[in-house]
Amino acid sequence: MLKAFLSKLKESFISVAPVSFIIIILGLILGANSSTIWNFVLCFIFLIFGLALFTKGVDTSMFSIGESIGSKLSKSKKTWLILLVGCAIGLIVTFAEPELGIFAEQVTCVNKWTFIAIVSLGVGGMLLIATLRVMYNINLRLLFLITYGVVFLLLIFVQDQFVTIAFDSSSVTTGSLSLPFILAFGFGLSAIRSGKNVEERTFGMVGLSSIGPVITVLILGLFLSSGSFAVTQGSNVTWGISLLENMRDVAITIIPILIFFFIFQFASIHLPKQRIFKILIGVMYAYIGIVLFLTGANVGLIPMGKEIGTLLAQQSADWIIVLIGAMVGFCIVIAEPAVIVLNDSIEKITGGAIKKRTLTLSLSVGVAIAAALCIIRVLYNINFLYFIVPIFAIALILMFFTKDVFVAIAFDSGGVAAGIMTVSFVLPFVEGICSVTGNSMFEGAFGVVSFIAFVPILIIEIMGIIYALASKRHVRRMSLVNKKMREVSDIKNDVIDFRY
Repeated sequence: MLKAFLSKLKESFISVAPVSFIIIILGLILGANSSTIWNFVLCFIFLIFGLALFTKGVDTSMFSIGESIGSKLSKSKKTWLILLVGCAIGLIVTFAEPELGIFAEQVTCVNKWTFIAIVSLGVGGMLLIATLRVMYNINLRLLFLITYGVVFLLLIFVQDQFVTIAFDSSSVTTGSLSLPFILAFGFGLSAIRSGKNVEERTFGMVGLSSIGPVITVLILGLFLSSGSFAVTQGSNVTWGISLLENMRDVAITIIPILIFFFIFQFASIHLPKQRIFKILIGVMYAYIGIVLFLTGANVGLIPMGKEIGTLLAQQSADWIIVLIGAMVGFCIVIAEPAVIVLNDSIEKITGGAIKKRTLTLSLSVGVAIAAALCIIRVLYNINFLYFIVPIFAIALILMFFTKDVFVAIAFDSGGVAAGIMTVSFVLPFVEGICSVTGNSMFEGAFGVVSFIAFVPILIIEIMGIIYALASKRHVRRMSLVNKKMREVSDIKNDVIDFRY
């Protein structure tokens, strides 16, 4: 057990260290407040231990729960029950998502929990559709075209400030707690229903689920005036207060998942006691890990991000700000808990055909480009829609040139690229730049999360196209090799025949 934890600790250090060292160096060079820097150093320790505990616990808890429920439901002939459970899972796990809680605290248009409920409703509705897709083998491309068609239609009637909030809220719903649950539920459902196409049907559920909040928040925007939204600047909190608050909030969000699981356990799953005990131990690890990670993010990352963004905008040329933003973006995605979970799952489910390292590099490049584009948008006050509409249009076009499994993985990856690290550092970083450039938070800072979520979709789709071309070349090359070997064999046989 200790050896396994030390291995996770090493992986966490490798994930968190690059971006942390860059942030510390930037803070020292720019002359950040010494207390902010020391807070971040302590935050670094919290992030490493939190990430290690979380990734260790999530495999044996959330994945086991989700897969057990999905596998059991897939054997049921009651379609209404499967759909009802799929919708309920979307509602419960989104309500439990810590990243959504962090984001909801920064925007006030309605009560925080009402906003979370509206977003959760969107995920629940789309997860119901995603469940239907697995059951009846509905074309994923068609679903993306229809749902994003609805999104683009709503954009015509909604004011700009609601657009950035809608896309950002979508990007933080499929995070560290909800991702493994939804992914495992999809795998359990697909394993029996889909036969050989398990990968193609498992992936895509996260991507579809993340569209729901865009639609529900845009609909909310139809009924609210432009003055309804306000940005909460936040206040400085101590480590002790933040730790206690996170212990309370994460407990409140995890309890519904456990209740949901135990209802299924007693009603139909009937897992052995040893397996139940292992799941509960995993939940404990995941709970402690996410509490530590969130505490470090709240107290260390958010103040550091805002201060570095402010100092950088005051002291540096535009091209330097863009370059540093891209560099931070490249490194920060490696430390996202949800990205680590997704990449591990993809490598495992595809039997190693799609490597974790390749996916991580692709996502890093995508997030670097996204961060650079977002800062350019802020510095030159460019409308959010001028970027996001072309990005989506290209993503939807590239779907038809990419294999099904890469389309599904691309939209899933986009949904998890913007997680706790993005919300806790990159968003405050851009807020700091906005405070110097004079942009409002809605015109500048909001939208950064969705940028970081959507640009990687293009990168993964392009990776899929390259992968397909490379596979064709390999098949062609092997065909030529086999042809030459047959020719050589025929010559040898002719020589033998001639001798005799």
